[in-house]
Amino acid sequence: MPSRSSVRKRDRIAQRRAQVAVLSHTNLTQKEIAAHFGVHQMQISRDLAVLRAEWKTQAMAEIAQVKADELAFYFAQRASVLAEWEQTHDPRHMLLVIKWSERIALVYGLDAAVTQSIAITPPCAEEMTDEELAAIAAGNQLSAGGADPAPAA
Repeated sequence: MPSRSSVRKRDRIAQRRAQVAVLSHTNLTQKEIAAHFGVHQMQISRDLAVLRAEWKTQAMAEIAQVKADELAFYFAQRASVLAEWEQTHDPRHMLLVIKWSERIALVYGLDAAVTQSIAITPPCAEEMTDEELAAIAAGNQLSAGGADPAPAA
């Protein structure tokens, strides 16, 4: 258990740092703040370094919490839309799954996968030839006569 004098000293330092934090946002210099407390300017510099480190730690924790909350929401949305897609196989739902996945990747700081827009109009995928489906999977656009050898831009 810490002694009373060490607890009092820690309390005095905490109080001074709280006041230094306020005064540092005024136009006072470190020397002027030091004179106010009767300490050397280097002590104020150290106090400010400790305060900045504490502020940074607190900000990082707050950012991590916001990211966690956002990710939880994004994962729930993606799961919901994916369940809809599994029931209906509606391509609009898969596009939403991709969009939620891209948002998740951004929160993690990853580059989202590059996607291509594919507009399938009749004939539907079930009526396409294997060559046409393979061309789409390879990223090639379809022309009226089948697969175009040039990849989509």
